[in-house]
Amino acid sequence: MSIFEALLLGIIEGLTEFFPISSTGHLIIAEHLLGISNPSLFFNIVIQLGAILAVIWIYWKKIIILIQDFFNTPSIHSTLTKLGIATIPALLAGFFLNKLIESSQNNIQLVAWMTIVVAFVLLGAEYIAKKNLLQGKKEGQKSIVDYLLIGAFQAISIIPGVSRSGITITGGILRGFSFHDAADTAFLLAVPVMGAASLYEGLKLASNPAAISAGLGLNTLVAFIAAFLTAAFTIKITLPILKKYGFLPFVIYRVLLGLLLLLLF
Repeated sequence: MSIFEALLLGIIEGLTEFFPISSTGHLIIAEHLLGISNPSLFFNIVIQLGAILAVIWIYWKKIIILIQDFFNTPSIHSTLTKLGIATIPALLAGFFLNKLIESSQNNIQLVAWMTIVVAFVLLGAEYIAKKNLLQGKKEGQKSIVDYLLIGAFQAISIIPGVSRSGITITGGILRGFSFHDAADTAFLLAVPVMGAASLYEGLKLASNPAAISAGLGLNTLVAFIAAFLTAAFTIKITLPILKKYGFLPFVIYRVLLGLLLLLLF
């Protein structure tokens, strides 16, 4: 992998992580087109962490408020506690299905079918929850069960082509959250989940120093920075698009992309 290819992949990750179109799926497609036959799961996960750090940068005030609220009124009903509980399904799925995740990294057919199937899931969720898209449950109405089920939706995103943000937002609006709150929740949930995944892959590499090359480290760093910068831009424009058009533009894109992939591959 060249520096240019790493830069390109970082930009693709940043542009697709917070649109409901699957960043992992797009990385797999891009790596396939670039001829990267054995993509590094470490590389893919760490550049996703770059995109996640953009969430911390953009939401730092909200994160501080959540932490202060937790310590000022420690309770199982605090939003921070609920977010923590919501991460459990994805962490369990990632831990027990890690081998399956690795084996699916080159499966373009899986990406194509999941791209199409989830497009209709998004469309169905929007239709069912139409009245909640702009006005949904207030903070005090959101239960632990709501967050746990949203976390279960997030766990499904380990399948390439699903879209972590898209399926998590879907879980939120099906539980009565507004599009804004569902998107905020999806973005915030990305921080502990992708952070844990990056830490896990980093520890695996640390236990096997021979697998760490100067080229891999430099390429990952370049892609990481590119993903961070482009993701910060994407987060800013995602919510206005969702508020104005809903999932429809992304549904059309996903169906067209999925069909194109099935025709080509």
